Amino acid sequence: SRGNAVMDVASFLSNLTQTPANNNGRESNEQKENGGGVSEDEILERQKKFETFLHRQQQIVKRKEDHIRMITQATAPKFQPKLSKKSIEIGEEKFSNIAFLDRVDKDVQKRLSSEQFQSVALEKECTFQPKINEKSEKLRPRSAFELSRGDLFRKETNRRMLQMQTEQMEQAALTFQPQLSSYAQSMGRSKLQLNSGDPSQFLDWYKEKTNEKENQRQQEMKRREEEASKDCTFSPKTIDCPEYVRRIARSMSIVKNARVNADAQSVGEPERPEWR
Repeated sequence: SRGNAVMDVASFLSNLTQTPANNNGRESNEQKENGGGVSEDEILERQKKFETFLHRQQQIVKRKEDHIRMITQATAPKFQPKLSKKSIEIGEEKFSNIAFLDRVDKDVQKRLSSEQFQSVALEKECTFQPKINEKSEKLRPRSAFELSRGDLFRKETNRRMLQMQTEQMEQAALTFQPQLSSYAQSMGRSKLQLNSGDPSQFLDWYKEKTNEKENQRQQEMKRREEEASKDCTFSPKTIDCPEYVRRIARSMSIVKNARVNADAQSVGEPERPEWR
């Protein structure tokens, strides 16, 4: 223990503090050269101090052991189960003369026997056996995809087929058919040009009708302006422009038209890189 170790160290150090003597009781030559050895009072004082130090160490060790013992007692579980006499007798009968490994083997065998008993009981209850004809036995077993997503697709297909059948039955009950006059049928065919079989003719017809309406609108506006200008009898007197002004105006209009044409061509065609 720690106390015995401390005592061994104390005895070892106390032996070192003692002054060695020769066989004749004289001091060694080294002590004589140094002017004499240590006195007995100093040896006793040193021994006393060392004993005091050892006593303090023993007290510290004792306090630590007492503290550890108190903590162990405080944290130790205090619950103690109380078994009845019958339980104690059963435990002594079962496990008094049986080794630990033998008990484990016995427990495993008991579990296996219980599982076998349960499986046999289930097989006795499940007496139904389906009867399958020879053709069904020869069929290919379905794959995992057919069992999972295949059934879903089949269900969706059946639902759509049922929906289509329902719609057809509803439409069969709707027997009403509108009767159109010969004039309405002829007007429809003549306007849309369905007899020719060319859809582009309908677009040409639509453009022609649009241009006719626009011309009629312009003529109507012109007529209204003429009617409004009948009451306006004032006519201003104008003077013809000089010839050089007319030439400048013509040249400016030519330049303007050339610029418009150049812009139109640049929009239609991609620009080419200029040579430098």
